[in-house]
Amino acid sequence: MMSKMILSFFWVLMLFLMITWIEEIYAGEKKPGVPAPVLTGEYLGQKKPGLTPEIFAPGIISTEAYEFAGTFSPDGKEFYFTRRWPTNNTIWVTQQVNGQWTVPQVAHFSGKYFDFEPFITPDGKRLFWGSMRPIDSGGTPGGLHEWVLEKTAAGWSEPRPLEPPFKDRFVMYPTAASNGNIYFTGMNDKESFELLMSKKGPEGKYQEPVRLSQNINRFPYAAHPFIAPDESYLLFDAKTNLNEESDLYISFKKADGTWADPKNMGEPFNTPKEEMCASVSPDGKYLFFTRDGKIHWIDARIIKNYQEK
Repeated sequence: MMSKMILSFFWVLMLFLMITWIEEIYAGEKKPGVPAPVLTGEYLGQKKPGLTPEIFAPGIISTEAYEFAGTFSPDGKEFYFTRRWPTNNTIWVTQQVNGQWTVPQVAHFSGKYFDFEPFITPDGKRLFWGSMRPIDSGGTPGGLHEWVLEKTAAGWSEPRPLEPPFKDRFVMYPTAASNGNIYFTGMNDKESFELLMSKKGPEGKYQEPVRLSQNINRFPYAAHPFIAPDESYLLFDAKTNLNEESDLYISFKKADGTWADPKNMGEPFNTPKEEMCASVSPDGKYLFFTRDGKIHWIDARIIKNYQEK
């Protein structure tokens, strides 16, 4: 009898500890009595990386959960990213307030639905992200659509679906150049990911998306395009075999306006693990990407190593 009571107590204790551990990860909280670290300075006060990738803000941004797809505001004072735990995606944010970075928490527009992959435009006026929330008021969740927030004098606006021609088609991970042109992941008739672009017209309306050139879309899987603000280069992840993990690739725009053949970025980026969701900080100094569920960063000067001599 006593042994059964001890065994029952043991399993109750283990369950309590597990629930507490999960809640700490999901809520971004520290254990009672252990103060959160005081983070000041740019990039959450982290030591700047060199030409070898480093995990970004370990224990703060990169935790036991699965984190990916981060984006800084142009002034460097907001950082949004996706956290998956255990299977649900949620967008989190940390902000620099009075010189100190806040403990990451679920963004005000996220937490109820499956949300992921935020991106702040180069002018800081819009924030895109993907969501499975109902597209119409009173509807039911389901189906991926891109949503947008607009920056106002009072802060971010209420969420709304991204305007046509993006509203009624599959769109994932849109990023924008300084001129407003949007590059994104679409889906072809074989239900495989491919890369597309939509130009912003003179009146602010977006034109019908066009598929990027065949040398970019030659892969059975190509996703998560990041376009340089001046459209001089394109970062994305791709698979040469659907049974393999994705690698990072880069392509530079040639003088005639066409895209050069993409280069596998190899070392120090690609490993047998999954690499994806590359982007460059608004100041152009650091390249961020995700490896195996952890956000990494590296000095963006390494991009020059891939240019034709």
